[in-house]
Amino acid sequence: MANIRMITGIPETYEDLTWVFIKTIPTGYTRIDIVADTYPENSIKAAEHCRRGSSREIIIRSPQSKIPRDFRGFLQNGKNKKRMIMLMREVLMKNQQKTLEMLNCKEIFFSTLDDCIKITENCSCNIEGLASNQEEADTKVVLHCKSAPASSLNKSIILRSPSGDTDITRIMIEKFIEESANCFLDYGSGQNRMGLWLNRVDLDKPLKECVIGFHAFTGNDFVSSSFRKGNELCWKVFHAFQNLGVNWNLSDAIFDLLEEFVCFAYGDRRKSVNFVRHQMFQAKYKKHSKMVDLSLLPPCQSVLKLHGRRANFVAKIWKSSDEAKVQIPEISRHGWKSTGEIK
Repeated sequence: MANIRMITGIPETYEDLTWVFIKTIPTGYTRIDIVADTYPENSIKAAEHCRRGSSREIIIRSPQSKIPRDFRGFLQNGKNKKRMIMLMREVLMKNQQKTLEMLNCKEIFFSTLDDCIKITENCSCNIEGLASNQEEADTKVVLHCKSAPASSLNKSIILRSPSGDTDITRIMIEKFIEESANCFLDYGSGQNRMGLWLNRVDLDKPLKECVIGFHAFTGNDFVSSSFRKGNELCWKVFHAFQNLGVNWNLSDAIFDLLEEFVCFAYGDRRKSVNFVRHQMFQAKYKKHSKMVDLSLLPPCQSVLKLHGRRANFVAKIWKSSDEAKVQIPEISRHGWKSTGEIK
């Protein structure tokens, strides 16, 4: 979706938009994978969607339908984006030869909700092994990278992500960089376009195994971050994240490590956030003789447990990124309401 958001001069119809979008994709590769987000009704990203705003659903009948003038507002509705993606795929499937010639490639894989279509010069067909039920394109990408042919040591995989999203970078570092392929992240646009050689990220194996858990816990689109607590300080207690997301349920042992980590992040070596919170409150109140800004204090243990469950849930989804079908449990048991709102 980031590629579409960066398009300037939106054309009149969805068919025209499809061809403008195709022109934004790098050309001349053996294989090109187009991996789209999906937009389920009850999503763990619902709170983030609400924060960004929402808009009404628009009925789109065909690729020749007119695009609304307020395209940015149009993209604030998940159903609108879902329908637009399906229409774009329809256009590509009906114009196989034109699409392959524009991209100068032999095959295209287009992944949407629960299915993946392979487009070649002769036909279009479903690829069961790439039919992922993951919500985010950043997570599906690992599955697509692993399916690329490993015919030579010179194989290279280039991930085009205009926004340079940190999710995809960290997931790839932990889940894919052990593979033999050279993997590059192509991000930004115009004069700000840059490349990152992910294989050259200098982390040993134990640290790489902490990257996903660390990112899941310290803040992302699904899980909030602690107020004024940056990642640089938190990295000093990295071992707390190695087993985060190994299972769907957060164990007491892992939570104890997370609680110790939060205490350390707030400058205290003790292992009880309730105690540290109480001590900080008393110290600040005695110094200023007035009510303390509670956002400057660590969370109490009951709140931290809900945060930990959400982080563990997200980390498990990311660590399952190389699986096509993931049996995702009910989110209401893991720190969200059934509607996707945060508890």
